[in-house]
Amino acid sequence: MKYWGFTTMAKEFKRIERLVAKYLGGDRDWADLHDCSVTGNNEITWVIEVKSEKWVSGPGALWSLLENAKNQLLSAMEREGIHNDDKYAPLVVYWPTYCPHDGSALAYYCINDTWVVTTLQDFKKQFIDGGE
Repeated sequence: MKYWGFTTMAKEFKRIERLVAKYLGGDRDWADLHDCSVTGNNEITWVIEVKSEKWVSGPGALWSLLENAKNQLLSAMEREGIHNDDKYAPLVVYWPTYCPHDGSALAYYCINDTWVVTTLQDFKKQFIDGGE
C-alpha cells in the first residue's frame, strides 16, 4: 500500500496548480493566498483557486466542493485587498484526480452576478483566448 503523506499531497496539489496556470497561460502565485492568476482577453485578471481531489459522488457533493472553494477564494481575495470588480474576477477550477490535460476540468465563475459552471476548455476559449 502506497502511503501519501501530507508533503506528497501538497506537492501534487502544487503540480495541479502549475498545470492550471500553464493551461490558461497564467502564473502560479507562490506568495499569495490564492493559487494562480491569469489576465484574460478583456484585461480582467482572473484570480484562481484550484481544487484537485478524486471525483466527488453526487451533485450535492460537487456543489459543496465548488461553493466551499468559492468562499475560500473570495475570503483570500478580500484579505489580499483584491476586489471582484472590472479588473479582477474569481475563478474556481476543479481538476479531479486523473483528469486528462485536455481542458475537461470544471471552471466555476461569476458572470452577470450569477455563478456558472463550464469546462475549463470553454472558459479558456471565451475569456482568455477571446472566443466568440
